Amino acid sequence: MTNIEPYTNKTWVAFVDISGFKNEMRKGKRQARKMLNKFHNSIFNNGLLFTNRNPDWNTIELNLLSVSDCAILFTRNQNRTSLEISKGLATMLLFIKNMNRELIRPPKPRILTTSSICYGEFNIEPRTEGSGINKEFFYGDGYVDAYRDNSSQSNKIQPGECRIKIDENINIDFEDNVFRLLNRERRYYMYYWMLDNPIDISKFKQVYNINIYELKKDILNGYIDQL
Repeated sequence: MTNIEPYTNKTWVAFVDISGFKNEMRKGKRQARKMLNKFHNSIFNNGLLFTNRNPDWNTIELNLLSVSDCAILFTRNQNRTSLEISKGLATMLLFIKNMNRELIRPPKPRILTTSSICYGEFNIEPRTEGSGINKEFFYGDGYVDAYRDNSSQSNKIQPGECRIKIDENINIDFEDNVFRLLNRERRYYMYYWMLDNPIDISKFKQVYNINIYELKKDILNGYIDQL
């Protein structure tokens, strides 16, 4: 049974998925099980850091639903002010950074994820459960948009990437230091969690624009090892 309290509001919602998990399943359950263990442990351990507001980090409460090779994240806004919305996105990005840096580091398996973040309605409600029945009842356009972006084939997100859809009517202070690793690219923003300095974004994009899955892991690990 979920311990997440009911929630109904506009908020930031993220859909996070393990890249290459289905291929690992085809190879055998041993490696797939290792990937799931590392993924869920990272979700749980990092999630503990965000269960409450942290004024030192400028974050708000973050809740998580973890199912198989994916996770749904959402922040609990107290209101819809510009400051609260900005804090919600900052919270989401900090979690994504912490989680992905942990997943890409040794020991094996080193895991890449794709993360899609959108702002919109999100609703989670309790439902009566019984023996053998566990219900996670959630819906809303924020979740649907994040899921569709993550699974898009026409605008495919690459392993290791975090993509954010920010509508023009959402007022965010992009001058805030926490958003310095955001970069506007076409209709989206990309979050470069693997970097520490925004001046490295251009060089990183050139190096990372390859289609070799394992080499992407080495590149990411090389960047975060420099920090």
